[in-house]
Formats: sequence, structure tokens, C-alpha cells
Amino acid sequence: MLNYFFEHWEIISGIVTFIFGLVQFLYCKSEKFFLFINKTILNFKKHKIPVYIFTKISLTSKMKLDDIKKIIREINFNNKEYIPIEIKVNTSPYNETKLSIFIKNRSFLSKIDDDKEIIREKINEILERTKSTLTNVDIDINFEKNKNPYEGLFVKKLPIEKIKNFSVKIELNNSLVEAKKDKIKISGKNLNKVLFVLDKIVNLKLPVFSR
Repeated sequence: MLNYFFEHWEIISGIVTFIFGLVQFLYCKSEKFFLFINKTILNFKKHKIPVYIFTKISLTSKMKLDDIKKIIREINFNNKEYIPIEIKVNTSPYNETKLSIFIKNRSFLSKIDDDKEIIREKINEILERTKSTLTNVDIDINFEKNKNPYEGLFVKKLPIEKIKNFSVKIELNNSLVEAKKDKIKISGKNLNKVLFVLDKIVNLKLPVFSR
């Protein structure tokens, strides 16, 4: 076998060079192939990429502040996922309470599908129990050490190692997506649409990175 390899080295080398060149050509020219390769690589790395998920929901409620705080304490007490929920009150001249609710947790990129369902469940529970109206949702996916694994997809025509900083904003499904070197932020007024966009970006299910 080894002798055959050396005897036909030039042919084998030529075939390998041709395949490598074809892959490189498709990677640069084909959007579908580019996304396929990156999705495959990302799927192998997802369980090793830690993320910090900061979810902020802005809402208004007719309930009294003390009653709302009591409900949040109950939700935290019964929180099996150990994801703390914080509350911040904004003063309002009208007969309503304006609130900012924060859900913070550390996770891994491979678990975001589960995390977003926990976020959906918690937000819906808060809205229902506090009789609130949702006004905005902001979800920040923060990556450690300025290493956004989607960076090359957002700026694929540029050499990643040369980029010192970048900020890209795009609109998807009535939600605003902002990408930086260390985070991806999704903002919108509809919870389901925001979580839909989060799923599509994290799992590369739509060619949203096409320039």
C-alpha cells in the first residue's frame, strides 16, 4: 500500500490539490456551501463556547408595585432552573407601573435552544401573573474574550484577524439584530418574533449573513 502511494504520488498530489482548490472556490463563491461549512464547524464547537444571556423585558402593568415584587419573589423561589429574575421600576406619571425585568444566566451555545424556551416560559409567566403588557424585548448573547463565533459570517469578505472592532445592524422579522465582536443583540416588540430570530441566527437556519 505504501509503495503504491509513493509510485503514484504525483497523481494523488494532483487530485488532492484539485479537491482543495475546488473546496476553496466553492467556499468563496457559494453562499450555501460557505454556510454549510461554517454550520458544520460551529456544531462541533457549540458545547465548548460559553455564553452569558442577558434578557431585558420592558412592560407596563396596572398592578401595584408591591404586588408585582411579591410575584417576582415567588417566581424566583420556584425557579427550578436557578436563573435569577431581577426587577427595576421606572417612574411613570400615568396610572400604571413601568417595569424592566432582567433574566440573566450563563450557558453554552449548544444549550441556547433550551434557554430560549425557558426565557419564553418565564416572560409569559411574568406577563400573565402581573397582568402586564409587553413593550419591548432585548436579548444579549455575550461571548467571552471578544470572541463572537459568528463574526466571520457577518464580515466574511474581510480578514477576521485584522478586524479590531465592528458593528453590524440588520432587521429581521420586525426585530433589530446588532452584532459586535463580543455579542449579538436582538431587540423587538414581539417575544415570539425575537426568539424566532434568535433561533435562526444561532443555528444558521437562514442565510442572514449574506452580504
